[in-house]
Amino acid sequence: MVSEADIRAAALALPGAFEQASYEGRPSWRTKPRIFASVNREEDALVVWVDSEDEKRALVATNPDLFLSPPHYDGYAIVLARLAALTEVDMTGLVTDSWRLMRYDDRAGRWGICVVVMLLVMSGGELGITGAWLAVTVLVKLVVQRLLIAARGPVGLPEHLRPNAADPTAAETPAGQGAPQAPARVGSAR
Repeated sequence: MVSEADIRAAALALPGAFEQASYEGRPSWRTKPRIFASVNREEDALVVWVDSEDEKRALVATNPDLFLSPPHYDGYAIVLARLAALTEVDMTGLVTDSWRLMRYDDRAGRWGICVVVMLLVMSGGELGITGAWLAVTVLVKLVVQRLLIAARGPVGLPEHLRPNAADPTAAETPAGQGAPQAPARVGSAR
């Protein structure tokens, strides 16, 4: 069983993370204004973001004793993990994966590219040396960031909790016991 204090320690150990009271004073952990983990006291569960709603449904289908998704969370890639059934290792993986999803949001890269394009358009194509240097620097940073995120591979979520992409109702066995490898999409497009 995992406690709120265990979640707090794991969340605050992540770079840029801080704690802030959320809805009805519930503890939540954030990067900038984004929540990446919180505690749902009514369900006695950890609330985290996952890669997609498909992944959420697969987690709930493969391990309903651990994962749940009340109707309130329909339409969101958010899953709840029961604290009583959660191990500290699994909790740390879930919190870390959720933190990475919220910290490396695809929209940030798109906005950065939009800023570069807007600089070019607004200047009529004549940025000057300083403006051109800024645009190239931003563009290189975005490309390198995307390459690092794509190369990072599966992270955070422990292997035995990862749903099988081919069959969302089939649970994987722990790694090293003939289990299929986690699909490349998990963690690769964040």
